Amino acid sequence: MIEDINKFLDSHLLEDYILGNTSSKETREIEDLIASNQEVRTAYNDLQENIELMARQAAVNPPPQLRSKILKSLESAPGEVRPLKRLYWPMAAAVAALVFAGSTIILMQQNQELKSQMAEVNDQMQFLSNQFEAQKATFANLEAELSISNDPNTQRLILTGNENAPAFSTIAYWNESRAQGYLKIMSMPDLPDRQCFQMWVDVDGEMLSLGVIPDDGMAFVPLPFKSRGESLNVTIEPEGGSDHPDVSNLVASVTI
Repeated sequence: MIEDINKFLDSHLLEDYILGNTSSKETREIEDLIASNQEVRTAYNDLQENIELMARQAAVNPPPQLRSKILKSLESAPGEVRPLKRLYWPMAAAVAALVFAGSTIILMQQNQELKSQMAEVNDQMQFLSNQFEAQKATFANLEAELSISNDPNTQRLILTGNENAPAFSTIAYWNESRAQGYLKIMSMPDLPDRQCFQMWVDVDGEMLSLGVIPDDGMAFVPLPFKSRGESLNVTIEPEGGSDHPDVSNLVASVTI
């Protein structure tokens, strides 16, 4: 029984069902899904419309003189239809077989082309879906930034790099009442291989890690909040971060 709808829609079984390439068991399950699931029914209707559109575009009109030739060939004596001689039946059967074989090959080619076009449409839909999810994430980050930066209880702390990383520049938003922290990355220079920037908060004289600052292109990232923090600090550490900061590689520090 088909239970994962998203996996089913990605499997191209629906296209195979429309083209008559599913087993009797698959056919029954797919028809049950079409009847019971709105998402599957919508996808089924969209595929049918696409197939109908492509069929109309691929249709070829017969030559205009074909009709008159057929009518002329049927004319004999008035009221008389001449029977086909027995000698012609094998030839007629052979011609019919050739026509059937040719039609089958053409249909198979069109079927393959249709599957290829449907796969391309599915890839485009997946691409658009990924873009939509990325835009949602960007909007959520922007909403979080506006929310905390406009809060009057939020401290806006600027961390500027020293001689260890002069181009380093970030803004930390620290809000005790909301127990939230965010880091806005303004400029983060490249480091040698197997090194990273790590952030720390000084709580009662102990440096607690807030994690490695990501270098994946995100400009606004959440920080693990620690209450009673006295300062925020950034150091250069081995790749993956350290349990204790290397103060000789201190890059920036600001009092909370």
